[in-house]
Amino acid sequence: MTRSLVRRYLKHGMLPQLAVFEAAARLGSFSRAAEELHLAQPTVSVQIKKLTETVGLPLFEQVGKRIHLTGAGTRLHAACQSLFATIADLERSLGELRGLESGRLRLAVSTTGKYFAPRLIAAFLAAHPGVEVSLQIHNRQGLIDRLARNVDDLRRIVRELTSRGVSVEFVKNRLSFAGSADPTAQLMLTMLGAFAEFERELIRERQREGIAIAKAKGVYKGRKKALGPNDIHELVAQAYAGIPKADLARAYGISRETVYQYLRQS
Repeated sequence: MTRSLVRRYLKHGMLPQLAVFEAAARLGSFSRAAEELHLAQPTVSVQIKKLTETVGLPLFEQVGKRIHLTGAGTRLHAACQSLFATIADLERSLGELRGLESGRLRLAVSTTGKYFAPRLIAAFLAAHPGVEVSLQIHNRQGLIDRLARNVDDLRRIVRELTSRGVSVEFVKNRLSFAGSADPTAQLMLTMLGAFAEFERELIRERQREGIAIAKAKGVYKGRKKALGPNDIHELVAQAYAGIPKADLARAYGISRETVYQYLRQS
């Protein structure tokens, strides 16, 4: 009985479609979802179209420059979050069985951390060579802004860390979290994230207005690609040949994230 109910969803590519849908619903924009997932915007539109055809009901409606969930979209988004949470729990439980033999570890540190973080990462990789590590360096405010791009994500991350016995402290803002629920600290954390998210959205809005003005004047040519088609083809071939991504990033003078972006697009 259950299989007959979900038959329409048992299609190739369903999970990537849900990932695109979740990002678009959370960010309220196809272009921002494309940016977060490192996809071209037409690809996002195609994925949403295929998912809409599968569901059989409209998932989004556009009001002004923003997109909003329909009734069907709201229900799918809730189910999507539940599904991803289940998969994340499964991955965590499987990770305990695998130990630290594989997986990805993404780190971001402040500018002062760049002096000791590489040594810690090197020691970690020596003990766990199968784990793929990426490191990004930002100033302290940039880290907070990066963490607070979504208020729900910010609260979830702090909650997950404190549940594992990790103390989280925002020094400048004098906020500390160590497992106990402090209503005042929770309120301040939500406000911190909301202001950071609001400021980021204002910056993006000004950026879009500037691009629109530049396009109207005929002087906007879009973002310049880091590599040409031949270089991209060569990079992808070398990656599939087994050359480490970090070595490719250094050889081509780009970030490892850009390397992964080219690989996903190939």
